[in-house]
Amino acid sequence: MWKRVAPALGLFFLSPLVGEFLLGNLPITMLFALITLAPLYGAGALLVRELARRRGAGWPGIVLLAVAYGLIEEGLVTRSLFNPGYAGMDLQSYIWIPGVGVSAWWTVFVLGVHAVGSICVPIAVMESLVPARATEPWLRTPGLVVAGVLFVLGAAAAYTIDPYEPGVGQFVGAALLAGLLVFVALKRRPATSSAVAGQTAEREQPALHAETRPAAQPEQPAVHGGTGPAAQPEQPAERGGTGPTAQPEHAEAGPTPERGRSAERAGAGLADKSGRSAERVPGGWAVLVFSLVAGAVFWLSVMFLDALGGWLVMVMHLALYVTVCVLVVRWAREPGWGLWQRFALAAGGVVTYAWHGFPQPPAIPADPAVDLAGNVVFAVAAIALLALAARKIRSYTPAAAR
Repeated sequence: MWKRVAPALGLFFLSPLVGEFLLGNLPITMLFALITLAPLYGAGALLVRELARRRGAGWPGIVLLAVAYGLIEEGLVTRSLFNPGYAGMDLQSYIWIPGVGVSAWWTVFVLGVHAVGSICVPIAVMESLVPARATEPWLRTPGLVVAGVLFVLGAAAAYTIDPYEPGVGQFVGAALLAGLLVFVALKRRPATSSAVAGQTAEREQPALHAETRPAAQPEQPAVHGGTGPAAQPEQPAERGGTGPTAQPEHAEAGPTPERGRSAERAGAGLADKSGRSAERVPGGWAVLVFSLVAGAVFWLSVMFLDALGGWLVMVMHLALYVTVCVLVVRWAREPGWGLWQRFALAAGGVVTYAWHGFPQPPAIPADPAVDLAGNVVFAVAAIALLALAARKIRSYTPAAAR
């Protein structure tokens, strides 16, 4: 039982540790706050992942649910979206919209922070630690119910921290938007089509086998984290019930970063039925650099908010969201996209949070020496966790290849 639920427990604590402590918002002396933060952040991340995996929504569904989580936390729980003086800030100075009662900049910023840093990055890291179970549910129904109860308790505890009360219309608006995102995310259906299973296997072939067999043998079967050979269409397209609606999930076992370039070159002669080549997908190291640059642009613009102005920073963030989403969706549809690339995206987010923690003043006053020591501890622990995840991916052998 422990082995089965270990990834879920890991995500339960990893989400608040990344979202608050690694980022630098809270000093190491506030670790006891995990008592309330883990139910809010961790249980929220678990609900997002488990619902998406059970419905076969894949990463598109996870991202939509992550944004819904941000709306629930910041609109209904902490109410920071509507509080002009939240945490001592003057949000009315940053593109305040009077009729709605929100700061446009803060809304764009904080929803992105929660969707990426609090939810998506911790999920991707934990899935990288258990690649064989990356696309399957980790909790049974009782566990899902427990996660829901813990989330409600964590939200109730967080609600009492700030006495500010928004208007009824603001509450209703945030709830409706969150509900709409949940509906869109969960209406995706897992596919069971044998034709799609075969097509997925064919598309995974370049990423998985390009370095181990000649490019002139595309007829050999491909493997996936639970996908069988293309010649056996009766096997499901993905573990955990996910299918083509979650195409970013395919090719769970890609080449290691060290072999990424050689694998891409060897896979140049392999293409799926649409004629697309694996060369169009960047390797793990390239994706890591892309993630680091995106993270630097995001946080550096925030650090210089007053100099740049709210409008420019908001436009930069929106442009960054669109650019990252468009590129990642495009890459994920190509042969060769797999675990290494998804891990690299998450690793870039973790490293970005690690360096951001050093210049970030904690929300709770702490001795500078203690705060610095805490940042070092969290950063070293984060790098060690990423190293362990990379090792797990490197040693992972898909079931069909055993």
